[in-house]
Amino acid sequence: MAFIIEDGTGSGRTAGVSDDNRLLTESIGLTFLDYRTSLGQAYNIHTDTLTLTNAVEDGILYIKNDRANSIMLVSDILLGVGKGTVGTGDVIFKVYANPTGGTLLSAGTAVTPENRNLGSKLPAQLTALKMASVGQTITGGSLLSGRVMQDASRIDIGAGWVLPTGSSVAMSVTPPASNTSMRAMIVATVAFLS
Repeated sequence: MAFIIEDGTGSGRTAGVSDDNRLLTESIGLTFLDYRTSLGQAYNIHTDTLTLTNAVEDGILYIKNDRANSIMLVSDILLGVGKGTVGTGDVIFKVYANPTGGTLLSAGTAVTPENRNLGSKLPAQLTALKMASVGQTITGGSLLSGRVMQDASRIDIGAGWVLPTGSSVAMSVTPPASNTSMRAMIVATVAFLS
C-alpha cells in the first residue's frame, strides 16, 4: 500500500524517496550563536583598547544579565594584550562569577553592546561596564576561570557560561611585574536563550 506525504501548505508537492527507500529531506544547520544572531538576540561587548600602567590586577570588564526570566549565554571571550614596557613575566587573566563589589562595579564606564545582527534594533537588556581608570577592583564572587599568557598575544576562550537573570561575570588582567604600559582589549560574545 502506498503512502504519500504531501506539503501541508496546499502546494500539491509530495515528498521524494531515494532508490534505497529513504525519505529525501533537506536541512540547514546553524550554530546556536548563528541562530540567535539571526533573531537579533546575540551581542558583542568590547572594552576597546585600554592601557594598563601598573602590575596589579585590574578589573577590565563586567557583564550582568538584566533581562527578566531569561538566560544569557556567554559564548566566547577574546583577550588581546600588547607588548608591555619594562615588565617581565606572564599576564594573568581571570574571570569571576557573580562578583559583589569593587570599583569596576561602582565606577566603571558603561559599554553599549553591539547587536551581531546589523539590521536588528533589539536592546541587549544587560549591564556592561569597562575599566574607567587603572587599578579598578573586583571583590566577592568566585573564581570561574583563568589563564596565564605571554604579553603580545591573544587568547580565545570558548566560555559557554550560562547566566540566569541577575547573574554576572567580571574579568581582570594582571600585567607582568614592573609593567608601566601594556595595552589590552576584551571582546565578549553573549546570546540570549529566551
